[in-house]
Amino acid sequence: MRNVPDAKTADIMKYYEDSYAAYAKSLTFSPNDPGYLNDAAVLLQYYLGRDVDTAREYYEKAQVEAQKLIDAESWKSLPEADRANEETRIRTALRDGADNLRKMDNGQVGTRNPNTIKERADERAKRREERKEKRAKDKKEKGE
Repeated sequence: MRNVPDAKTADIMKYYEDSYAAYAKSLTFSPNDPGYLNDAAVLLQYYLGRDVDTAREYYEKAQVEAQKLIDAESWKSLPEADRANEETRIRTALRDGADNLRKMDNGQVGTRNPNTIKERADERAKRREERKEKRAKDKKEKGE
């Protein structure tokens, strides 16, 4: 959803909310699916920037469930054509869940939310302006 011409923040946020609702619905049918758990957590952590405790629970559960599936080599019960994709999906949920928990612990929440992105851009612009004003003041005080 980044760099969508003419996209309104409210429209983008609605898409994120709709995506999260779809994952939440999927979890009612497959509550232990590590991919669904991880992806729902990603939406909460990065895109919606809310319900961080729920996102953490999802990541932790995704890791536990992915490890169970890895230990059981669950993909081996699938048709051969599907095995590699399923193994990759499960291992990705395990790896990404750990990475995202680490990022969450480092304060990375809401980093892909258009409201947060705009706030950070505004803060950077404000700091640039403050530095510019300070340089001008210092220059004036030095008589340059």
